[in-house]
Amino acid sequence: MTRVRPVDLPETLYSKLAQKGFNIFYNAPLLIMISGQLNKPWMGKECALAGQNMMLWAHADRLGSCWIGLGQPYLATQADKDLLGLSSLIHPFAPVIFGYPKGLPIETTQAKAKINSYS
Repeated sequence: MTRVRPVDLPETLYSKLAQKGFNIFYNAPLLIMISGQLNKPWMGKECALAGQNMMLWAHADRLGSCWIGLGQPYLATQADKDLLGLSSLIHPFAPVIFGYPKGLPIETTQAKAKINSYS
């Protein structure tokens, strides 16, 4: 089966997507697709805020999370909407994966900000 190319991406990225064993969602145990109606004002921003809040909650519980922006245009194709049982009016705005990280990032020190003031 040939996949539709829903977005114009560099050919090298399409090659990576086609590699055997590559999983755009990194084999995460949980994918939450935050979706909403396309014709509602502010829906994209509301879904983005919901995704951000989920990611903050996950971080507080020492879970890893990642917004998989590349997954959104694929899940927005009509074929995938049908597979997910979404109507054509519903649009997937925020695909976010969650799981237990393999490790924690190394703490770093933050450099002091340099503030320039002009009169």
